[in-house]
Amino acid sequence: MGSNKTPAVGANGKLQGIAIHDPRIQSGTLKAVGAAAVDSDYTEQGPRAGIPEPAQRSNLVLKASGGQTARTDYAVQVRAAGHPIPSDGSFIWYSNHDDGPDNDEPYGHDGYQVVTGWNGAIQNKTVVDGYGRPDIIRLRNDYLLATWRANSAAPILFGSYNPQTGKWTVLSRTMGSSVADNVSGTLVGLPSGRVVCFFLDGQSKTQVHAISSDDNGGTWTSYATGCLTAKAKYEVVALVARYSAGVVLLMTEELEGGTYTMEQWVSYDLGATFDRVGADWKASTTPNPEEPSSVSLEALDNGTFLISYADRGSNLSAGTAQYRVGVVDPSTPIYSQGLLHLANHNNTECPNYSDELTAHSWVWRDEDRTCYFLGNFGSGQVSSTQIQRSEDGGHTWKRYEGAAVVHMPGMVCTKFAANSVGGRASLLTFFDGANMGEGEDVDGFADTSRIFLIYLGGHAKQTVASIYNGLERYDPVDMLTWSKEGAGTLKGSNDREGAIYLPVAPPDDTGWVETTTGTGSAAFSSTTGALGITTGTGIYFLKDTAVGFPHIETLAVGVKLTVVSNDGDRTTADVALQLDVSNFVTSGSVAATQLHRVVVYFDTTGFLVKDPLDGSTIVSVDYDMTKPTWLYVTIKTGTGANPDGEVAVFYGRDSEHPLGSGGLGTQRRALTKAVATETLVNNAAAEPSATCVVSWGHMASGDAVSLWEVVGWTVAAGAWQARLADNYVGAWRSLPYSDPQVTQSALNGREWSTVPALLIDQVRMSAGDGPGKLDEQWTIKPRFDFPVENLDVLNNASPRVPWRSAQETAGATLTEQAIVWDMEESSPTQFQKFGNSAILVLLLNCNFKTAYLQRFHSSAWETIATLDASVDLSGLKFTRTGASVIPNFAQSGSAPKWIHRASLVGGTLDLGAGGGLVQYKHIRSNTEGGWVADGTSTVRTRVPRVFYETGELTSSDVASGTCAIWRRNFGALIFQADQKTIDQSIRLLLPAQANADGYFQIGSIVIGEVAAFGHQFDRGLTWTTRPNVLDYSRPDGSRRPHSLGPARRTAEFAWSETAVDETRVQGGLADTYEDLPGTANSPDFVASALASADPLASVTDSVSLMEGIMREVDGSSQPVVFLPRIPVQASHSTILLPFNDDKLFLYGRIDGDHSYSVVQGNEGAGEVQRLNKITINEEV
Repeated sequence: MGSNKTPAVGANGKLQGIAIHDPRIQSGTLKAVGAAAVDSDYTEQGPRAGIPEPAQRSNLVLKASGGQTARTDYAVQVRAAGHPIPSDGSFIWYSNHDDGPDNDEPYGHDGYQVVTGWNGAIQNKTVVDGYGRPDIIRLRNDYLLATWRANSAAPILFGSYNPQTGKWTVLSRTMGSSVADNVSGTLVGLPSGRVVCFFLDGQSKTQVHAISSDDNGGTWTSYATGCLTAKAKYEVVALVARYSAGVVLLMTEELEGGTYTMEQWVSYDLGATFDRVGADWKASTTPNPEEPSSVSLEALDNGTFLISYADRGSNLSAGTAQYRVGVVDPSTPIYSQGLLHLANHNNTECPNYSDELTAHSWVWRDEDRTCYFLGNFGSGQVSSTQIQRSEDGGHTWKRYEGAAVVHMPGMVCTKFAANSVGGRASLLTFFDGANMGEGEDVDGFADTSRIFLIYLGGHAKQTVASIYNGLERYDPVDMLTWSKEGAGTLKGSNDREGAIYLPVAPPDDTGWVETTTGTGSAAFSSTTGALGITTGTGIYFLKDTAVGFPHIETLAVGVKLTVVSNDGDRTTADVALQLDVSNFVTSGSVAATQLHRVVVYFDTTGFLVKDPLDGSTIVSVDYDMTKPTWLYVTIKTGTGANPDGEVAVFYGRDSEHPLGSGGLGTQRRALTKAVATETLVNNAAAEPSATCVVSWGHMASGDAVSLWEVVGWTVAAGAWQARLADNYVGAWRSLPYSDPQVTQSALNGREWSTVPALLIDQVRMSAGDGPGKLDEQWTIKPRFDFPVENLDVLNNASPRVPWRSAQETAGATLTEQAIVWDMEESSPTQFQKFGNSAILVLLLNCNFKTAYLQRFHSSAWETIATLDASVDLSGLKFTRTGASVIPNFAQSGSAPKWIHRASLVGGTLDLGAGGGLVQYKHIRSNTEGGWVADGTSTVRTRVPRVFYETGELTSSDVASGTCAIWRRNFGALIFQADQKTIDQSIRLLLPAQANADGYFQIGSIVIGEVAAFGHQFDRGLTWTTRPNVLDYSRPDGSRRPHSLGPARRTAEFAWSETAVDETRVQGGLADTYEDLPGTANSPDFVASALASADPLASVTDSVSLMEGIMREVDGSSQPVVFLPRIPVQASHSTILLPFNDDKLFLYGRIDGDHSYSVVQGNEGAGEVQRLNKITINEEV
């Protein structure tokens, strides 16, 4: 039987050994963050978009970049098979936030042809005649930045749109007389991130100056004056500039008398100076001179640009204009480059022309490199703003099946600008109306003095359908708009009607029939930018009627409203929306065979959908209507086999989401289905001449106030995709699932981009190769700059690559962090053990004071070890001089150990009072000495000095007191650990505490058994410190050092002089030919305590133990912790031995071989062994 050979407690009472990290404590066994008691609860710093992980094998390759909100996963799924743009492949996506929507509610995408939002609050509040065209660009950080003028005397305004919040911030800069009246600036984004705003001189009106911003438009400073090397030929009335590949192209729109012309300027010094290119348009486009106006630019690749402008000359008929669009070389006069004449849907009837008074154009390039053109077409009261798109960089253009983006009879967008980010476009525009003079104020409206913001397209949980054109084609250009159909459809030539109302003029001036009695009235609300309807004893509502044509089957309506107050309930029409759908044909008075009607009653607490023809309630929904709310309602006629009509209703808000942040706001619309049914009564027999009608407002007497922002409608809606045979409502109704949410088959997809384009949050995504196959899916989980996986020393051994918690306020109390590992997953009910009864916990490169190692036992967490970074360095009395502290010899508060020079560098000095950054300081350096403060005012020994960063010195720093010093590396040895049974999990708990950084940091963590040496190695342990510096020697003999990294320590030890007799561990090996003594199973041992402690190691097994360690860690493959001194304890109970002295451990790798010699004895039976040098190099 072996005997306890543990040395006595004292200076020589020590053991030695190597701690081996337990492989069960790794990133693969980390418990996920959750709310259960055994779950982790930690944060990570520096979230960014993760690598899209495919759920299947795919030919399509996705990449993600940018930031991503922590704990938010996004799933991307193929919606339409195909390649990325210019092919028709598209996707939908899901948000799987732990507090957010369920993962089975996808987001589709509406294109820029449809209005999906209104921001009337951004408009100018002062009614003044005078304005300049706005400009809007997309910045490198995915923000939109716009500029415009409020009026002739107002400052330049800058609006910044943050797609993460979906909000605009408007700032102003007063320019005084230096900027011309009524002329807005133009914005240029440079590769450095700087933004330059060029503006017209207020005196000469022929010279251009510039200001710049390096904070995305927050503040502006002077950039250049007199940028034109020669003044403009005529008075400049508008200007636009863009940057591409080292070139800035500037166009100045000029006016000679009453004739428009234009000049071209180019800069090769980032806009500091511009040289004229060619001559002005009027002088250079003979014999039929062009009269260019409303010029727009967009930067393309390789120094080229996309340009558009309205040409009012070229010998066109009086009062007409045509648009010229094309890709141009800035170094050559543009008027000589043969631009394309861009036509509208009616090119067979009115080729290329737009009304001269409303001719305005704009071009921009989306993130996915698709180019878009906006232009006004038509004349007088029927002018509308139409959109076209180019998938080949502006060389060819596609028209949309819907006639217009904004179609308001009697009103037209004018002097507009647009750009897009994250799949949604922002259109800044003024309005003009045939029924209102410029600047006229009617019921609070002023059509030319207020700028408004219209949102186009975007992500939503319900998207619009296609135009019913009989093609069964579902390209982006085929999708619905709130307007009539285009002439290119097969079902008619502008037959099926539609329109949109935006609160820029009284509704009865934009084609709506007004009905009012009593106290009913409507007026513009400048606070919200909405149409406010107020009634008491009367009524006020609007009605629009569609002419009956063949192929009308569906009436689709989208409204955005707020119910401020009402005294009724959901059974009265004091605030209501009524839809009538009919297949009556006006021409020839073909009687309707289908007529269905739906009324939606609103109050402040929700809405009710009713079929008034039989009085039945279809659905009643509780919803807060005192906030702006979207409602999509679509009704469809029945068929001969099924005469009942169909209705579907969706509702929601732009920012309706549990989190209220993280890429929300106007960037996505969380629409929810209220109902989809096929039980509408057919009343055609009683009303054979009824047509499609939309009515809205206050349709019954009662005290009510409501605000209306958008009312859009069309009777041209069709299906979503070819694989859905049902039309608009049918796709809602015929869902194959019991879940009432929409399915991906009823959503339009967003096209794959070949370049990074913002998805949501800060995630940019691009696609390559392909094609994508239907329903293929990828998951994007956030990665982090400092992820918790960095704690896994098996995969990331360097403490300089740490985990950090999320950034909080430096100096304030940080949020508690809990990191949990499952030590056993297959049999969680089994108790867990380590490889020895002595275990080590070591934390490296940390910035906090306290941590706890805990076990989960009996359904609760229990602390095994308290880890303290200030062991032997707390309660120190000090005095301060500048940014240094020394012992205060007049008070009692000493450190028990000598402080070595530079041993505290990188640690934290806690001054003990003051709070925040006044209290917590980063240690820059320290000298050696003994912190002896015994109250005698006597200097006992060399005095150490601790210096903290001079940049952290403040006038509020305490002059004296009690301080503590936290080392960056600390830990604890736990003896008799087998007495602490672990049910399944262990965790590292960082309690709430403050520090100097505002986050927790751990570089590496080692938790594992201590493999103790029963036989001490030779005296003469060698320590080596090697600086990692590379010297560059110059020819003259001087040298320039270059530090490549921190110094590295090396420990070397051996059993080469003190041989180890292994007889007691080999003597039991018997075979047929030998009879050896049976003593191998119980050799002498050493323990952590002198008596009754668990044996830790055999005194005769050290050489073989060292070989086994090297095999277990595979040499240098896995780091270990070398422990040159493990103090023997007097007690045998569970002992915690905290430490933070770097000289008591070395975290590193075993390098070299294990080579031993048998110097005496019989091989395999009684060997006396000598082990040559073992080298452990520090991991830094």
